[in-house]
Amino acid sequence: MKLNIGCGNDWRAGWLNVDSSPGSAADKVMPAENLDLPDGCAREIEALHLVEHLGYFRTRYFLSECFRTLRPGGRLVIETPDIIQTCAAFAGARGPEEREAQLGWIYGAESSGMEHRYAFPEELLKELARRAGFDIISTENRAYHPGRAALRFELRRHEEDRAAACQASLRKAVMKAGLEDFSREELSSARDEAVDRCCSLALKGEAGGVLTMAAAPAVSKLAIGLMGEGAKKESVAASLLAHCGGAALAWRALLGVRPKGGAQGSAFASAELEYEKAALRALETDKLEPAPGAAGLPPVFSRAAARAEGEKYLGRAMKAADAGGDDAEALFDMALAFERDEPRLWLEAGRYFKAAKGKAEAADYFMNGLLALEGLPGVETRDAMRRELMKELG
Repeated sequence: MKLNIGCGNDWRAGWLNVDSSPGSAADKVMPAENLDLPDGCAREIEALHLVEHLGYFRTRYFLSECFRTLRPGGRLVIETPDIIQTCAAFAGARGPEEREAQLGWIYGAESSGMEHRYAFPEELLKELARRAGFDIISTENRAYHPGRAALRFELRRHEEDRAAACQASLRKAVMKAGLEDFSREELSSARDEAVDRCCSLALKGEAGGVLTMAAAPAVSKLAIGLMGEGAKKESVAASLLAHCGGAALAWRALLGVRPKGGAQGSAFASAELEYEKAALRALETDKLEPAPGAAGLPPVFSRAAARAEGEKYLGRAMKAADAGGDDAEALFDMALAFERDEPRLWLEAGRYFKAAKGKAEAADYFMNGLLALEGLPGVETRDAMRRELMKELG
C-alpha cells in the first residue's frame, strides 16, 4: 500500500489518499496524527505540504504514526516551506506586494484548514525524523511555485528501533485514550516530554520510575500498561493514582508550599517529591487519599502549566479588584501559589494590597517581586521592573 497523507484535492490512482477534511478528495477521512490503519501496512508514504498545517506536537505524533504504519525500510517523503529561504526573500523584497506574497507562504491561506501552524527549519525536521526512527536519505531544495521555496525530505524507516517503536505505541495509546487534543501548548508540551521520559524508562524496565513521574500521570499509566505482566503491580498503583486525582496530587502539594519570590524551582521539586511518595504508598499499600478539587486543576504538572494558571488567576484577581470584589485577595494569592517566579504577579498583588490595606501590608509582595527578578530575560526588562517595584516600596 502507498499512502498519500494530507492529500487535499491531489487524488492519486494506486494510492490510499488520506485527509482530515471531509470536503477533500480523500478515500479515507482521518487525522494524520491518529491514523486508523494497521501496523506495517504501507511500503511508502508521501506527505506534501502537510506538517506546516499540523504544528510541532501534531507533527511528532504524525511521524510516530508513519513509523508505525510503514514496513521496516519503508519510504517517507515530506515537503514543507523552506522558512530560511522564505524569510530571506521577505527581507529582500522590493515592495509590499512581494512581501505580502512571502507572508502568505509563511502563514498559509486565510481559508479553513489552510492556515500554517508551524514553520520547520531543516535541522529541526531532520532531528524530529531521526528521533521518530527514520534515516535521512536526501534533502532537496525546490520551488513549490515561482517565488515559493520548499524543502523535500526523503526518509527511510529504520529496520529495528526499539525507542521509536515504544514512542509510536505510546503516542497511539495516548490518542486512543483521548488524552491529547492539542488545544493548549503547555499541556501538549508536558505530555510530549512525558512520552519521551516514559519510553526511556520503560526500555530499561524501570516501571517504578515511570510510576513516580508527576508530569503526566495519565501518560505514565498508559506506558506502564504497555509494559505488560512485568509491571502488573505498578499498573494497579497507576490506576489508584489516577482514581485519586493524578496530577492533582502534585498540584495540591505545590499549592501547600508558601509562595516566595524566585522559589518556583524548589517548590516544584518539593511537590514532585510528595507525588513520588504518594506513588510509592499506592504501590506498597494499595491505598491513597483522593486529592480535593482535582477537577479544577490541570491534567499535567509542569512549569508551563503553572505559569498559565498564574496568569489566569492574575487576570481574574485584577478584574475582581477593579470591581471591589471580596475574592480579589484570594485570587491574587492563588496566582502566586501557582507562579512564584513572575515579578509582575508580585507587583500587581502588592499594588492591590497597598490600596486595600496600606503600604506595610504590601511591602512583602514588592520585596518578593525583587527576589523573583533574576529569572526575567533581558537586562533592560529586569531594570524596568526593578524601578517599578522600588517606586512602589517608596
